[in-house]
Amino acid sequence: MSTFESNLSALKNEKMREEIKKVEESFSYEVFMRSSSDLISLNLVNTKSFIPLYPQNPESDISQRICELASYEKYPYLYMFGLGNGFLLKHLLQNQDLKRIVVFEPDIQILYAVLNVVDFTKELEEQRLSVLIPQELSYLEATELFNDDTIKRFAKSYELLVNTSFYEQFTDIMVQTNKLLIDALYHNIELVGNDIKDSLIGMKHHFANLPFMLKTPPFFELIQKAHTSKTAVLVATGPSLTKQLPLLKQIAPYVTIFAVDASFPVLSKNEIKPDVVVSMERVSLSSEFFKQTPKEAYEDVIFALSSLQHSEVVNSIKGGTVQMSMRPFGYMQQSGATPWGYAGLGFSAANMAFEIIFYSQFDTCILIGQDLAFGEDGLSHAKGHALGEDDVKFKTTDSYVTRYGGEGEIKTSAIWKMFLRCFEKDIQNTKWKMKTINATEGGARISAAIEMPFKEAVATFVDQSQQKEKIVLTPLNKTKLKIVTKEVSKNIQKMRNFLEKQKKDVSFLLTKITQFAQKQRDFDEAEKLYKEIMVFRKRLQEEYFQDVIWFVGKSMLFGKELELAKLEVEFCEDKEKQNKVVVELILIYQEWFYGLLGCIEALEMTMDGKEISF
Repeated sequence: MSTFESNLSALKNEKMREEIKKVEESFSYEVFMRSSSDLISLNLVNTKSFIPLYPQNPESDISQRICELASYEKYPYLYMFGLGNGFLLKHLLQNQDLKRIVVFEPDIQILYAVLNVVDFTKELEEQRLSVLIPQELSYLEATELFNDDTIKRFAKSYELLVNTSFYEQFTDIMVQTNKLLIDALYHNIELVGNDIKDSLIGMKHHFANLPFMLKTPPFFELIQKAHTSKTAVLVATGPSLTKQLPLLKQIAPYVTIFAVDASFPVLSKNEIKPDVVVSMERVSLSSEFFKQTPKEAYEDVIFALSSLQHSEVVNSIKGGTVQMSMRPFGYMQQSGATPWGYAGLGFSAANMAFEIIFYSQFDTCILIGQDLAFGEDGLSHAKGHALGEDDVKFKTTDSYVTRYGGEGEIKTSAIWKMFLRCFEKDIQNTKWKMKTINATEGGARISAAIEMPFKEAVATFVDQSQQKEKIVLTPLNKTKLKIVTKEVSKNIQKMRNFLEKQKKDVSFLLTKITQFAQKQRDFDEAEKLYKEIMVFRKRLQEEYFQDVIWFVGKSMLFGKELELAKLEVEFCEDKEKQNKVVVELILIYQEWFYGLLGCIEALEMTMDGKEISF
């Protein structure tokens, strides 16, 4: 197998592989190289513009760039615009502390030439090297680059480096790529959150709701029985919903209607009965959607709730069948029970409803009322919304997104933008099995969804020759419920014991750090203490620690994580500088451990036995 064939086989992106293969037909570079083994001498000259990849000679240009990048030797993740001749990347990847370089090459012909000469097979297979075409980079692909928590913590160290001066001719593409990456990185940081209070409230609700949840039908049963037609219609309450209601009412007997909680009273006023109403917010305000809907509207409706919801929401439901499930949060997975999980990875009830629709194996999901943007008249919701049609106001901190149809932009809120990004990611990840049609005919464009007028979507995907059946769910019998309850009780006690053990260890280490901070700093002692901290830090990689403590703790400590990561990669030109950095790290860890201790104590209070009564 040739170098080129080996490199291509290691590339994960099939579309890119096919595009690279076609380059030979229109290759417009002349290749200069002293010998096949002398990689650093590889230079390319464009036969149309006569611009060389390296203006002087590759050796001197690359040697200079290596010196300039010496200060990045501790960076675990690098982002580079331009592949160059590949030698610089080979040099950087010799550093085993470097976990990954993402390269954005704007000229696929250069990629073709380099892959013919330089063997990157091992680096590509191990995913230490990723190569992307920036002109084809989507927002979803950009967000996936920063999905991992270990990558997010180095956000303050992010920088788009330039391989050679040759790439200055692509400045516009470079700027656009950098903007997209920063936006994607910022979105991923938002997903971490920074308010432990919200997390603890949700956790408290979860443990208080557990006894009730186990008495509701399992989530597994819902997704097995919800598929009562081939097509599901997901109804949200954007301003565009009003115009879609007459047609929805007409096809209601033939499609399975999933409504977010806010659209339940709107549908009721228009004499439309949803099959499933989805609710997941932890605040009591969501109860208004149920309080304002008459009792007769509840008959034969499944209410898919989240276990972190406020008791007032649960108690406001006047009939139908309640099915409560857990979100895919670590502490919920550890408390169990598995048959009641998991849905609600996204931020909104609509995101959760979409997950349920996919898990229920519908062929098609039609979105209506999913504006995720303000209407032309500035209104935020459909007519008849329980909290008012102008419940959400546009703020100066909000932004614009691409309009439905692709022409121009439209106002959206920061929270709607987060919902939008979650939708785009979910639709992209599920399109292999389920077709998603955005028939909102207004609001924001949801990339990956197929835009189509509601009337056309109905004509194409709704079979009106056969009516759907009613969804009937059954809870566990008393014998099975007793077994599951015992299992969950055991899991909760295990979590309590774990918290107690971790609190002791954190307290012990915090005391040592505090004593160190209060006296004359000895660098040998500092190194020894820092090693102890690093040993403890390995617990963050353990699944149980992540699920029970870090899942909540990281939102509170993420600011400190950013500070630590920035300092960890700081270039130290001598031992004295290195010692100072270690001391600075320990002092930040003093605050970090103090915060972690507070987090563990808060978790213990949240899991107090008085809150959990089976």
